[in-house]
Amino acid sequence: MIPYKRMLITTDGSDKTGPSIIYGLDMAKVTGAEVTALCVIDESDYEDPMNTASPDAESVLYQQSMKAVGSIVDQGKTRGVHVRPLVISGIPASEIAQASADHDLTVMGTAGPYRYIASFC
Repeated sequence: MIPYKRMLITTDGSDKTGPSIIYGLDMAKVTGAEVTALCVIDESDYEDPMNTASPDAESVLYQQSMKAVGSIVDQGKTRGVHVRPLVISGIPASEIAQASADHDLTVMGTAGPYRYIASFC
């Protein structure tokens, strides 16, 4: 087995990410990897497209994102895997690609016919 040291698990809070989260956490348990749970608040979701400032901790988008990564933290606890939650604002594809550079493995859900995508960096 490849010894992953740092794993990134992404979520948008939808049910489509469930299988990838389970896959990632199970792999982290086996490999002993450090896990970061990432949710990117999509800047295109803001009401004012000219305002690209990050939403504050009281915003609905931030609360939903924290709930999504919190779910991964909780699932990690039941598997004995420590998970660091991370919520950032930006363009999801760009932010995930940037965060992936600091990890050995990125696991994310997909809406396509496959249940998850694992990207090896």
